[in-house]
Amino acid sequence: MTAICTAMVVAVATLLPYVKLGPISRSGLDTSDGKVTLVLAIIGVLALAFGRGKRWSLIVQFLAATLVVVMAVADMVDIKDKGLEVGSGLWLILIAGIAWTLASLALLVARRRIWPAPASVEMPGSPADPQ
Repeated sequence: MTAICTAMVVAVATLLPYVKLGPISRSGLDTSDGKVTLVLAIIGVLALAFGRGKRWSLIVQFLAATLVVVMAVADMVDIKDKGLEVGSGLWLILIAGIAWTLASLALLVARRRIWPAPASVEMPGSPADPQ
C-alpha cells in the first residue's frame, strides 16, 4: 500500500512548483523531466494495480521509483547551478521517490521470502531421469 501511495504522491507533486525565480514558478508539467516523472509514476501505479505482487510488477515499480529519484536529484543540481530556487513540488518528488524506492525494495525482498523461486523440475526422458 505504501508503494502505490508514494507513487501517487509523486504524480500529484508534478502539479506543484518545480522551479522558482522570485514570485515566478513553473510546475513539473511545464518541464520535460516533470512529464517523464509523471509517466513513471503512472507506470508504477499501473504495474502495482495489474501485477498483483508478481515479480515483474515489483521490478518495474522499483526501476520507475529509482529513476524518479535520479531525475529529481539531477534536476535539483541543474536548478541550483542556474541560480534558481528548487520548488516544493520537486522536493516532494524527491522525498516521495525515496520512500517509493524503499517500499518497492521491501516488497521485492518480502516477495522473495514468501514466494521463493521454484526449484528446477526435471523433465521425463532428460539425462538426469533414470529409466
